[in-house]
Amino acid sequence: MRSSTSSRQRSDEAEAALNFFVERGRDPSRLIVAFTGRVTEPLRFEFDDLSRRLGWSRILLRDPSDLWYHYGIGEGTDDFPGVVDLIARCRRNLGATHTTVVGYSAGGYAALVAGGLLGADLVHAFAPLTRLSPLGLVGALDPTLFRRRRDLIRLWVTRTRRRALFDADTVLAAGLGHTRTFVHYCGGYRRDRQRCEALASLPGVTLLAYPCGDHGVTLHVGGRYLIEAVGARTAEDVEEAFRKRCAV
Repeated sequence: MRSSTSSRQRSDEAEAALNFFVERGRDPSRLIVAFTGRVTEPLRFEFDDLSRRLGWSRILLRDPSDLWYHYGIGEGTDDFPGVVDLIARCRRNLGATHTTVVGYSAGGYAALVAGGLLGADLVHAFAPLTRLSPLGLVGALDPTLFRRRRDLIRLWVTRTRRRALFDADTVLAAGLGHTRTFVHYCGGYRRDRQRCEALASLPGVTLLAYPCGDHGVTLHVGGRYLIEAVGARTAEDVEEAFRKRCAV
């Protein structure tokens, strides 16, 4: 029995290592937190290369349950607040004084919600999902989420106490005040445009639409621009990078 328990513990620790990565950077005053969207490739974190090139401390996350981080990532977490608490503890240990949170698609949803809860300085959400509540699903008539209705029903039934976190707009509206959130999307892709435009009136939110027409906005904007925008220290620097990119 003792051997079986030890083996299971080692297995859980190995799985957690695949889903959570922390590294102190050359500039430890700055931290980037990057949420991977749907896991399609083993051992792959989205924004891995970008975060490495910035030289900051970094925290990279993957969602092993593929349920919008609401079931935790291991490391003693079993819900979304647990993931946020884990990030906050690591941030304190790293000594970072400036935090940027980034994510794409499902990871973009996580970046919006976690960024608001953490009081991040800057949030970059690329083509994010924005609403997971029953009202959000029905109101948006979102076919992407409708295809995952069984997963959503499971979420609604088992995470009722966390329903305040299901919709990113609710979290952003009750944010800590100083967070600046940038929502990046292809202006020619109606589904993402509708999701993102629903956030436009929220405090601290800026929409950045690009001349492309599908969900893969990060593929269209270019790696050099991504580094400049995500690597910006202030909201004004992000807006300047966007203006320069649109002028090209």
